[in-house]
Parts: sequence; structure tokens; C-alpha cells
Amino acid sequence: MYKKLILSLVTLAICFHPVDALAATNKPLNKAVSSKIIVRYGMKGDDVKKVQAQLIKAGFLQGKADGIFGKATYMAVKRFQETSKLAVDGIVGSKTLAALKKYKPPKNKAQLSKDKAKSPQKIKNVKPALDKPLRQDNPKYEPDIPGNWRPILLESTAYTRYDEGCTDFTYRGNFLRRGLVAVDPDIIPLGTKLYVPEYGYAIADDIGGAIQGHRIDLAMETVDEAFNYGRRHITAYIIS
Repeated sequence: MYKKLILSLVTLAICFHPVDALAATNKPLNKAVSSKIIVRYGMKGDDVKKVQAQLIKAGFLQGKADGIFGKATYMAVKRFQETSKLAVDGIVGSKTLAALKKYKPPKNKAQLSKDKAKSPQKIKNVKPALDKPLRQDNPKYEPDIPGNWRPILLESTAYTRYDEGCTDFTYRGNFLRRGLVAVDPDIIPLGTKLYVPEYGYAIADDIGGAIQGHRIDLAMETVDEAFNYGRRHITAYIIS
């Protein structure tokens, strides 16, 4: 009888020991869950749309919440993180989301007016008139341009996914490659098919903070291609 009592007590001690160990491991597990990534570049869906709505409300993102975590959303998140003195990684985790929900835009009108005066004017506010063509660098004859293609005068540059501040994906979520170009959607809507002399057929698939007004940024495969292309004034064609 005495031996059976000792055996029972030993069994109970063994059974309770794993429970204590599991309770001890639950603390760091909960901590890990609380700091999990919520949304990041390339993701789509309602969670992204909610974050975009918060960014728009806070004044860090313009346009509509489309549920696509592209370049504009990525840069808006980084600007907010920098303003809020958080880790600037462009990823919306629990800390960034909590700070975003609590954020209140500044209401100092004098300061806002001062900042507006310092900010450079967008190029689209001084659009070049189509009857006053820009200088075109090294113009070449482009044969067989259909009459229903609409010409548009643009300042053209080139970029790659390797450039500082760029990512592997366009604003519309496609892998950045030759044939996809960045535009100002107010001038050329995203999804528009284009023909660019000395570049070829292209699709307006990306945007950029510096691509405002009559500008276009052509995606290249290598940095050397982008440097060699430089900056030009061209006549591109919107394919109807």
C-alpha cells in the first residue's frame, strides 16, 4: 500500500511538469504572435485595403484604397513610420498598425501652408501644350504608325528594380520587367497600351513619386541599359 502511494505521487509530479513547461513557453509564443507581420509589399485583399484607408485618412497616401500593396502604399508606410519614429521597413506589423490607428494629422494651418509653399509644384500643373512640341533627342523615323494611335509628348527616363527605393513589383502587382512603364495616372491611365520609339510596345503598369505630369519611366532589365538610355524628350503613342 505504501509503495502504491509513492508511485501515485511520482506519476502526478511527472504529469504536472509538462504543463508547467508549456505554460512557460506560452509567454514568448504570445509575444511572437503579437509582433507578426500583418501586410507587406505584394499582398492583396481586405487587410491591405483597411491599411490603405488608414494611410489616406492620415494624409500619407493619395487616391483610393484598392487593396493592392504596391509601390505607393509601400512608400506611404515608410513615410508614416519615419514620422512616427518607428522602424522604417515598409512592413505593417502590430506596432505600425496600432500607431496608425491612433495617429492624428496636424491641424496647424500655418504650418501646412508653410510646407505647401516649400514643396515643389507638380509638373502636371504646367503641362506642355501639344501645339508647342518639346525638343526631341535623336529623332528617328518610326514607320507604320497607325492613324488612330494618339501621339503624346513626354519626358522619358529609365529605371530598374535594382534602383534605390524600387522593388521587384509594379504598382499593379506585376513583376517589374521591360515593357512595363511608370506614368502619372492623371495623364496616362494605368493599363493603357503604348508604343514608345526606340523601346517598343509597353503597358502603363507602375507609378512613382517623381513621375508626375507628362513624364514616363521605362523599365529596363539592367542598370547599364537604364544609364545608357538617360533622359529624353519623345513622342510616344497611345494605342487605341
